[in-house]
Amino acid sequence: AMDIPVLESVQLVTLEDVEEAATVVAASPHTIRTPLIAGYPIKKSIDVRLKMESLQRTGSFKIRGMVNAFNKIPRDLRSKGVVTMSAGNAGKSFSTLAKAEQLDALVIMPDSVPIERRAAMEALGSTVEVAPLQNLQQVVNNHVLQHGRRYVAPYDDLALIAGHGSVGLEILEDFPDVEVVLVCCGGGGLVSGVAAAVKMKAGDGVRVYAVEPEGAPTMALSVKAGSPQPYDPALHGTHAHGLAAPYAGPISFEHVKKFVDGVLLVSDEELAAAARVMYELGFVAETAGCAGVAAVLFDKVPLLGEGAKVAAVVTGSNISVDELVSVVFPSEKSSR
Repeated sequence: AMDIPVLESVQLVTLEDVEEAATVVAASPHTIRTPLIAGYPIKKSIDVRLKMESLQRTGSFKIRGMVNAFNKIPRDLRSKGVVTMSAGNAGKSFSTLAKAEQLDALVIMPDSVPIERRAAMEALGSTVEVAPLQNLQQVVNNHVLQHGRRYVAPYDDLALIAGHGSVGLEILEDFPDVEVVLVCCGGGGLVSGVAAAVKMKAGDGVRVYAVEPEGAPTMALSVKAGSPQPYDPALHGTHAHGLAAPYAGPISFEHVKKFVDGVLLVSDEELAAAARVMYELGFVAETAGCAGVAAVLFDKVPLLGEGAKVAAVVTGSNISVDELVSVVFPSEKSSR
């Protein structure tokens, strides 16, 4: 099984960390302030607004945390290059920033990843190495120890969590009377940041839920067990690559424990249906990124009354036409 890092002491992001990160993110040429769109008929009698991080530069929210993390790398520690591990979106953001800052970049990817995701990373100028999901961290550690590369964590890192928290602050600014915020959860970095930002800024009156695939319920299992649990490919499986993190991040887990009201589970079919709804509304979103929408569509959110005010974060648009056809619109494939 994977070795999950054990934390000696737990540090959580502060509101100051998040607000500082939000300033860095807003000032970056690599990010935009994404719209929170209202008025789409997602669910009858519920005011669902979509925080469209799928329209973010690089196609996912991850660029926010990365901008903040890169901002924290001391200038004198950049010469030997940077390394990360990623199945896609984190690597894309990492590669984009490394290229912009002319740093030698290496991405370690799981060998299960579709070839086009690897090509996308290489097109951005990064070197890609593949390894089994279980060995990713080990391969990264070797590069750090042997070649002096600077490790930029893909998730479960305070700089990233603070950067992602900017999504939460923007939701509160655009939707001050929001009651429920739904955030998809893989390793947990996004929901950690959003929940921390929302709870510290707006108080406990606003509920925040993490939404996970039934096929990769690492955070749900972790909450139940009281400690971070690994993703077990023998027990589980999901087409939502972006949400199948190798383990629930220990730092994220502590944020979830403190700031998140619950973990909701959605099936792969429900994620695909949510991606279909998004597509029909004119948005390309990967299934992993539609978890929040799926939770509303399929009544997973507890105590949602008439006219409830809900913000769902839609997180990524990195889905190929092939994946769109085979996963999101499988019934139409056969009829062509």
